[in-house]
Amino acid sequence: MERTEKDIERYLCKRVKALGGKAYKFVSPGNAGVPDRLVVVPTGLESLVTAIYLLVEVKKPGGCLRPQQRMKIKELCDMGADCRIVDCYERVDKVIMELETAVVAISVLAGDVGNGRCI
Repeated sequence: MERTEKDIERYLCKRVKALGGKAYKFVSPGNAGVPDRLVVVPTGLESLVTAIYLLVEVKKPGGCLRPQQRMKIKELCDMGADCRIVDCYERVDKVIMELETAVVAISVLAGDVGNGRCI
């Protein structure tokens, strides 16, 4: 059975929740083409970088971006936003692994390793 976009989106939400984060449904009236989810993952730090934010567009396996989505994602990236496109569980897993690595790296840079505030 082929996975649907909804399957991929549920899997993303489940994996983000396991990190202690949230994958909010992102809707911006009047701004068609924005990514589907705003992902927020806490770093465990009380200062510096307290959370990591990224926007995720979810597609069905092999699905393509519409021109409006491509344009909106480029616009967001040009402004410094971290945008990802996932169309399978493996791509979700890759994004989750990158988030885990980023949380550890931020904790190391902040000198918090060994203080119980690092995942």
